[in-house]
Amino acid sequence: MRMHVIVSIASGNFITMDMYQNPYAPPSAPLELRAQLGEVVSDGKLVRMDRDGRLPDRCVLCNEPGNGKRLDRRSVCSPRFWRLTTIGVPAVLIAASQMAPFGMLRGLFIPWVLLPAVLIMLVFHLIVRERVRFDYALCKVHWHWHVRSFAVSVTALFMVIALLIELITNGSSHTAVAMPFMILVMVLLELGRRYLGPLRVRASKTGPRHIWLRGAGTAFRESFPQV
Repeated sequence: MRMHVIVSIASGNFITMDMYQNPYAPPSAPLELRAQLGEVVSDGKLVRMDRDGRLPDRCVLCNEPGNGKRLDRRSVCSPRFWRLTTIGVPAVLIAASQMAPFGMLRGLFIPWVLLPAVLIMLVFHLIVRERVRFDYALCKVHWHWHVRSFAVSVTALFMVIALLIELITNGSSHTAVAMPFMILVMVLLELGRRYLGPLRVRASKTGPRHIWLRGAGTAFRESFPQV
């Protein structure tokens, strides 16, 4: 049975307070509201959050309650014009090399044109890119999916390493045939883990005050107000 006491204060007023309640405790709130910091809104297929904000404690893929664990992500984001440039410039250079009138010029293209251009673009990429850090919650189902997919990818990697050691030491023809197949399986598993599972949520673009995330589930996006 809960008991209440009357507490007198200096002004002469009286208030009723539960004797089991700490009067100095901060206001209570639901877990997902305490987890969220800053404004979070839906912007089409993206989720916009404050740079110093935090997503609520709901699964970013299915919007179910989180399991208490959050996935810490570090994403690299670059301006859209630069992403288009990294595709367009090599394509233009390769097309120009094919139109060269002499075969000798085509032979000089890779060491004197393409490779320096790629190195210069790599340096600029290191300059213009921005590292973004954020975290989000997952439900029990998607958290287990993330852990198990990581275990499968690591197992595939160790199998490739074992086949490579076998190929170097014994030079078996069966190992030489199995090696490319196992590498393909390992690559497909890693791509599936990164683009189909929880790791598909990544920073799409950034602004002075906000971060836009791509890959969140439809139910999660629709739970926020539209921009």
